Amino acid sequence: VTDLGKRGYLHLSGAMNALTDGKTYVLSFEYRSGGSMAGSVYYGKGWTDPTLPLTDILPLGQATNAAWVKKEVEFVYSTGAKLEIYGDAGIGWPTYFKNKAGKRL
Repeated sequence: VTDLGKRGYLHLSGAMNALTDGKTYVLSFEYRSGGSMAGSVYYGKGWTDPTLPLTDILPLGQATNAAWVKKEVEFVYSTGAKLEIYGDAGIGWPTYFKNKAGKRL
C-alpha cells in the first residue's frame, strides 16, 4: 500500500494506518542508485510538526554495483506519523527500490 508522492519519493500511507501506537517496527527494502547520495528514509508527522517533525532516520549511500543493497531501520510508531522514502531526484541519477516490507518487533 504505497502512494507515489511528489517527484522522487514514496509516501507510505495506507500501511501506516494498521500500526499500533508505541510499538517498534522495522522497515526493510533493497535499493541501488548511481548518485552519491541515493536517498533517505524520513519519519515523522510533518515538516513543521512541533511534536514529531519529519526526520532523516536512514540516509542511503551510493549503491552503483550490480547487486542490490539491503537496508533496515527501526522506528517506534506514533499515531499520525508517516514514512517517506526519498530517491536521488533532481540530480540525474535514478534510485530503484524493491522488496519493501515491514514487521513489528
